Amino acid sequence: MRDITYYEGDASYPVVRRGRNVVLAHVVNSNGGWGSGTMFTGAISRRWPQPEHEYREWYARQNDWEMGAVQFVPVDPRIVVANMLCQFGYKTADNPVPLKYPALAIAWDEVVHFAAENTADVHFPRIGTLRGGGDWSIICDIIQRDVPDGVDLFCYNYKPKP
Repeated sequence: MRDITYYEGDASYPVVRRGRNVVLAHVVNSNGGWGSGTMFTGAISRRWPQPEHEYREWYARQNDWEMGAVQFVPVDPRIVVANMLCQFGYKTADNPVPLKYPALAIAWDEVVHFAAENTADVHFPRIGTLRGGGDWSIICDIIQRDVPDGVDLFCYNYKPKP
């Protein structure tokens, strides 16, 4: 099991370590909705328009549109955003946990292996917990297992930049 280093701050401003790149991972939904008031997708869009644009095009094409798929979007020479399709629909009374843990496991495996191939660390907010309704302890079990050597994990507890 790989340890997670926790930061207080805004994951859309990841701490890029010397000699390393960053994969900035987050969960997207199967309905094509981006933002819907959540802090993280809005922060990504304010900083870089490409991840939202690419996600909306991906949704419109429905190309490789299956739970567990990942879309990697370069936003900076050293930062790639990973749009992980792991949430089926929206959180409602009839769908209290739209996050699909098996899909997260598939997507996360692709993300950490991409990171290993690109000398990158993986940075993320508490993925799947707010709009996804997921249980952080289950999510941690998924994201900490089978992480390749050389890939470090950084989770951000949201705190806005002054």
